[in-house]
Amino acid sequence: MLERRAGLEEIVIGALMTTRPNSEGHFPIPDFAHLHANIAAAYPACAAQARARLAALCA
Repeated sequence: MLERRAGLEEIVIGALMTTRPNSEGHFPIPDFAHLHANIAAAYPACAAQARARLAALCA
């Protein structure tokens, strides 16, 4: 059976969604704030996609 591997874009979006702050803007692990900011700055298009996915989930 062949398994589908996620591309870099999906991995980055997953990392952004995993390290995101909660609805009050707090990060569950303080280091997530730095990690999330650095990933979002390095991959702005992925950050926009992650925000759009989260908005759709919370709508």
